[in-house]
Amino acid sequence: MVDEVTEGSPEGEVTEVSNEGWISRIAGALWSILIGIVVVLISGIVLFWNEGRAVHTAASLSEGASLVVSVAPGTINPANDGKLVHVAGPTASAQDVTDADFGFSVPGLALRRTVEMYQWSEKSATETRKTVGGGEEKVTRYTYERDWASVARGSGGFKEPQGHENPPFPTLSSTTVYGRGATLGAFALPERVLSSLISTQSPTLPASAGSRSAEYFGTRTTLTPGVIYAGASPGTPKVGDVRVTYASVPVAPISIVARQTQSTFAPYVTRNGREILLVAAGEQDASSMFKGEQDANQIFTWILRVVGMIAMVIGFRMMLNLLSVLGDLIPIVGDIIGAGAWLVALTFTVVLAPLIIAVAWLVFRPFIAFGVIALAIAILFGIRQVTRRNKVSPEVSLGTS
Repeated sequence: MVDEVTEGSPEGEVTEVSNEGWISRIAGALWSILIGIVVVLISGIVLFWNEGRAVHTAASLSEGASLVVSVAPGTINPANDGKLVHVAGPTASAQDVTDADFGFSVPGLALRRTVEMYQWSEKSATETRKTVGGGEEKVTRYTYERDWASVARGSGGFKEPQGHENPPFPTLSSTTVYGRGATLGAFALPERVLSSLISTQSPTLPASAGSRSAEYFGTRTTLTPGVIYAGASPGTPKVGDVRVTYASVPVAPISIVARQTQSTFAPYVTRNGREILLVAAGEQDASSMFKGEQDANQIFTWILRVVGMIAMVIGFRMMLNLLSVLGDLIPIVGDIIGAGAWLVALTFTVVLAPLIIAVAWLVFRPFIAFGVIALAIAILFGIRQVTRRNKVSPEVSLGTS
C-alpha cells in the first residue's frame, strides 16, 4: 500500500530522449510504405463490407417489420410457434438472483458484478523534433497516475516501476448472474434476452456480504449501496484497495421482438441469414423498436464510413512518408513536403473512398446506384447546356446592337 493521492493526479514523471539518424529514418519510411498499403487495403475492404452489412441489416429489419405479429403476454398461442412475434408487458422472477461467492441474494432479473482495484497507471506522450541532417529527436515523457481498473496492470513493464508497484489483482472476477424462472407473462425469458437488458439499479447489500468479503480480501470492508469496498477508507483510496460494484436489472416491463419457440424466445433468422432479437426496457410497440434499430444501423454505417476514411488518409500518408523524410535534409523543406503529403493523402481518399462506396452500391444497391448515376449525368448535362448558352449569349447581343 502507498500513501493516498487524489485519483487521476500525476505522481512522478520520467523523460526519455532518443535520437534516430536520417538513414535509419529512410529504412523506417520504407517499412511505412508497406504498412500504409496494408492500411489502405484494409480500410477499403471495411468500406466495401460496411455497405453490404448496412443493406443486409436494413433488409432484414424491413422483412421483420412486415412479418412481426404482436401477441398478448398472458397466453401462448401454438399457432405462432416459429413466427416473429412482438411481446410487451411486465416481467416476474420466481427467485432472486444470487451471488454465490458472497452468499447473498437480491431481487431482479440479473445481477452484474464488477471487480476493480486501485492501481498505478502509466501514460506516455512523445514529442518529435527535427535535427540538422534529417534526423529526429524523440522526447517521451512517462507520467504515473492512480485510478480504478477492472484488469490487472503489470507494473513490471513500466518505464519506472520503482515506487509504482501494483499488487496482484484479486482472484475474484467480474461476472453476471441471471435469475432463474424469469418470465414475461406466460413466456420464459432465456439468458440471451436477459443479457440484452441494461442494469440500472444499485441493490442494497446485506451485512453478511461484508463479512464474507473479508475472507477474500483479508482486510476491513465497507458496504455502501451496491458496493463492497475493501480498504481503510472509500473516500481516500490507496493502491491495492478493491471495490466490488453491483448493478441489477429490475423486475419491470420490457418489450421483445423474437421468434416464438414454444413458451420462450429465440433469434428469428431472415431470408438473408440475419438474426432479429430486439429487447427494450418498458412497453414499446413493434414499429418503434424496428425504427430504433434502423436508425442505429444508419448511425453505425456512418461511423464505419468515417473511421474507414480516416484510416485510409493515414495509410496514404504513411505511403508518402519517404518523401518528407528525404526532404528533412533541409528541415523547412521536409515540413512543407509533409504538409503537402497530408493534402495528397486526403485528396486520394476523397477520390478512392467514394469510388469504393459507389462500387459497393452497384453490388448491393444497384437500383439506387443507377438512379444516382442517372441524376449525376443529368446534372452534368444541365451544367453543360447552361455553359453553352452563356458562351452564345454575348455573341447574340453583339449582333443585335
